[in-house]
Amino acid sequence: MAFSLFKPILNGTWVQTSPLKFSRCNPLVGVYYKDGLNQEPRFIVVGGVRFVGGLVEIEDRFAVEIYNPNLDFWELCPRLPADFRSGGLCNLPNGPNFILWKVDEKTMEFSEIAIMPQELMYCLFDSEEDDKFASLKCVGLGNIIYVYNEEHHKNYPACVCEFGNEFGKCSWRKVPNLSAIATC
Repeated sequence: MAFSLFKPILNGTWVQTSPLKFSRCNPLVGVYYKDGLNQEPRFIVVGGVRFVGGLVEIEDRFAVEIYNPNLDFWELCPRLPADFRSGGLCNLPNGPNFILWKVDEKTMEFSEIAIMPQELMYCLFDSEEDDKFASLKCVGLGNIIYVYNEEHHKNYPACVCEFGNEFGKCSWRKVPNLSAIATC
């Protein structure tokens, strides 16, 4: 499986990269700068699934892969820890929780940075059925992360987490639903 990416940070053109070591569907994909100065971009691919005989293979845990566009090389990293396979939802004694994690780019160690209040999390779903959690998606930039439900019939309900300058300080709030006209 080839991976195409837009590289405005390098030369503004689309290029086809060397293939991932593990072909997968629906992975999480992110971008970060190794040096922190916007000089050494890296693309990280985490999770995803593969199909075996037309069925989703749920037992396979894919390794994390990090792409270096300067070398056209995919670095193979350790597999995603079991705690993260649920896509951010953790089953705690008080029920499921949506937790945001920080990954240190140098050590690849992770730490918890924010937990979505349960009343906000539940407003993203029709019911409390576990299968509804599969539709949560995240997108963010800088100190803001949006968590939303991509199901069309719910008008894309969303919450936002905004991080302050102090480590561990964040605020959560619900974002108004998109109107039916905007989702056409």
